Amino acid sequence: METVTKNNLPARDEETTILYESRSAEVNEILGTMPPWITRWGITVAGLMLLIFGIATAYIKLPYTINTDITITNKPTSLQVTGQVDARFYSKIKTHQQVLISLQAFPPQEFGYLKGVVTALADTPVNNSYTITIALKDLLNTTNHHIIPQHATFKGTGEILVENRSVLNRILSSIKF
Repeated sequence: METVTKNNLPARDEETTILYESRSAEVNEILGTMPPWITRWGITVAGLMLLIFGIATAYIKLPYTINTDITITNKPTSLQVTGQVDARFYSKIKTHQQVLISLQAFPPQEFGYLKGVVTALADTPVNNSYTITIALKDLLNTTNHHIIPQHATFKGTGEILVENRSVLNRILSSIKF
């Protein structure tokens, strides 16, 4: 029966034990230190990834939109499109801003959006909201090339594109110097 040492290894003669301990120290030294080239390449790759991320944030644009309730009324000679904008956002709305309109009865995933442009803004608020007038670009033709049938009134929501700024610009503008 073999005797067991403190390291749970079978007992060996003295020469084998010395050889084992000396090789263990050498192996531990090799495995315990990280080669400098790995550290250099790791820092270089991390720096390049950070640089690419920084450049991407400068070129990726995110839209800032304001949501509004839209009513489309079918008049005998034309379509009247109006929206209600909360008074908090009135200062950000300007004429000629683009509007994407989704109608409640026609889901945008299937039918798409109606495109429009803000043409007029009311001067006085009613119930803490301002009325805006929108002109449809392609009448009732949607972005998915569907023609919406004419009804007396449509209800929906509109997204007014206020600005299109880069991610980096948004980050830097939020930092107070």
